Amino acid sequence: MRSFCHQTGPSPWSNWITNHGTKARDKFKIFPSQSVLKEGRNVMFCCVAPVGVNITSITLRDITYPLLNIGDGVKAILVSNLAIPTNLIKILSVTCTDSAGKTSSVGKFVSFPPPKPRNLSCTTSDMINIRCSWDPGRKRDQYDRNNQTQTLHIDNTDQAPIPCQSSSCIFPAVPQQEEYNIRVEVKDQLGEEMATYSFNISDRVSPVLEWDRVIPEVTEVSLSWTVLGNLTQNNFLCQVSVDAETIRELTLKSENGLCKVRLEGLHPNMDYSAKARCSVNGRLWGKWTWPVLFTTYPLVTLDLWRRIDYRSDTDIRRVTLLWKPHVFGRATTVKIQAYTVKWSQEGQTLTELKDSRQSQADISIGPKKCNFTIQAVLNKGSSIPAHITILPKDNSEIPPLKKSLNKTSAGGFSLWWDERTSVTCGYTVEWCILGGSASCTLQWIKVPKGNNTLFLPPGHFKSGCRYSFNIYGCTEHGDKLLEIQTGYTQEL
Repeated sequence: MRSFCHQTGPSPWSNWITNHGTKARDKFKIFPSQSVLKEGRNVMFCCVAPVGVNITSITLRDITYPLLNIGDGVKAILVSNLAIPTNLIKILSVTCTDSAGKTSSVGKFVSFPPPKPRNLSCTTSDMINIRCSWDPGRKRDQYDRNNQTQTLHIDNTDQAPIPCQSSSCIFPAVPQQEEYNIRVEVKDQLGEEMATYSFNISDRVSPVLEWDRVIPEVTEVSLSWTVLGNLTQNNFLCQVSVDAETIRELTLKSENGLCKVRLEGLHPNMDYSAKARCSVNGRLWGKWTWPVLFTTYPLVTLDLWRRIDYRSDTDIRRVTLLWKPHVFGRATTVKIQAYTVKWSQEGQTLTELKDSRQSQADISIGPKKCNFTIQAVLNKGSSIPAHITILPKDNSEIPPLKKSLNKTSAGGFSLWWDERTSVTCGYTVEWCILGGSASCTLQWIKVPKGNNTLFLPPGHFKSGCRYSFNIYGCTEHGDKLLEIQTGYTQEL
């Protein structure tokens, strides 16, 4: 042979070498000699016998193939499209047998050459270490004997080659170097493949985040996390996602690597999970954090109403406050510890604490205007204060005439009243059984402003009982009785 360099003149011819072939002495020699064979190839398996020995058969995985006479003492078989065995151990057994019944066997492994690394990419989270990863392609069986080696080369430095894992490589950044030209080589017994990639390290920063604190409130949450790696940037573009909501993108200023954000518009007493990721330039995003779970605090509202008993011989009025708690959300069971009742009249403010099992309070007040506020006391979270105003006592006020109600075809009551322009905050309908032997529990329903009808289904009422419905209009000064309507669902 001789060589050419850049199409210039050839080198001198080498000396002749004569290959006299392989001779077997006391046992068979079987070829090909390599232990790993390439799948899909057509392979000729040869048996070289000792002098005077006649080969009678060659089998592959206990299958006998037609013999080919190659020469003196040499027989062969041809196997087309060599396939990787499906059994656990990926080995082919080749056996040569002579006329005396003596056999000799060797094992051959079948594999495939290395695929070209795909999607090669590199990132850094701290500007100190660089991590390159790629798709290694076809997965190898754990019993495959065609061992691979992966090596990364930084071509524009004098750094030594870096040994890698099957799909990634981590190496220290070169001080003061921004541009990198890398090459990943994959080699095994059947061949080698290569992929190249060039990048600027400043463009490949992928911040890694670690949760710091999660502070939930009723309808919002405060999140904070640490950007690891002592990155010098003060401003990060970050994305935060809460459950399946739209991702919120925010520009955050880092204080000693700590980023803080406050998210509003959540629902009370609900379970949420949040995750975040950040970017230095908005082009390359770091990985999402693991989801952090939190529950917003409960919110309790009170449906508040009152009943007023007048004493004819005095200006003292007995006010019974009644309330129904309403808890938003279902994440956790909300325990109300107590109720705080406050009232103020003529510049004097008084407070009374009621047990959590109670739902009413009896308070005596004078003839002047009186303001009441009730709030539930929770172990965490909040209750929206409920307010109600009692108008000054007016002995000259004439109560409205009672109107008769007819039963409806549905068996309940259909109430209707004249809408008043003076009403600014809706209506309240209250009722009780008239003529009953026992005192009844006052019932009430709030009707929003703009509505002047209400249907009450029959399940709330008994046949043969006369009911009276008081309809109040709400203003900023208090609630005033507008109409009284009475009737039966069914007369007996």
